[in-house]
Amino acid sequence: GLSMDELGALTAATTVNATCGTFVLSSINAQRSLVFAVRGRVLLVVTGDVIVRGGLVVVLDPDAELDLLIGGQLAATGGNPLGSASPARFRIWIAGSGPVVLDDAPTAGAIVHAPSAVVSAPKGLQLSGALLARSLSLGDQLNIHFDEAVASSGAPCGEPAAAFVP
Repeated sequence: GLSMDELGALTAATTVNATCGTFVLSSINAQRSLVFAVRGRVLLVVTGDVIVRGGLVVVLDPDAELDLLIGGQLAATGGNPLGSASPARFRIWIAGSGPVVLDDAPTAGAIVHAPSAVVSAPKGLQLSGALLARSLSLGDQLNIHFDEAVASSGAPCGEPAAAFVP
């Protein structure tokens, strides 16, 4: 239900309702708040950059999950929320080595997988979930609240629970 360029130049607050399936976008560039209301398992592939200035909030139904695969960079500015209250069910995958910039001390709720990217949070970061990055550059305090639900996130697909590494 989304066209490739539908979220490429948003100037008003926008809510996107997504049901089960895979959606492909060329980019996301949102000046105001962007809300994804997810019902079911959704894969959102963005071939280019994701730039959000008014926040990116993910609202998940009880059995819903969202995987956001980004081919370019991720930039969140304005200190607005980024993510979900259920971080184990919202995963951000950064495919390339483009930077991940989290300006203005956002509150984030997600599992962020960016193994080739430099993640910078010049004014600090409050993260619920987990972060894998090539490196992390901080200008202020970092608070991470690990979401133990990550260990059972594959259960709906029949995969065994992950063991925690001491």
